[in-house]
Amino acid sequence: MKKSVLSISKKNLAYERWLRKFIKAPSSKELDELDEMEKEALKKPQNNPYYQPLQGA
Repeated sequence: MKKSVLSISKKNLAYERWLRKFIKAPSSKELDELDEMEKEALKKPQNNPYYQPLQGA
């Protein structure tokens, strides 16, 4: 069974409309929150202080 091109394009258009609901430019408040989160993440050490590398034989 072949699907008509029209039904496929309708599905693509419906998906595009659905996707546009979730795609939006972040607000300045959201950008500020992201910047703050990034600063906090950079302050904390990224490495595990309890890491003990294996000693070779």
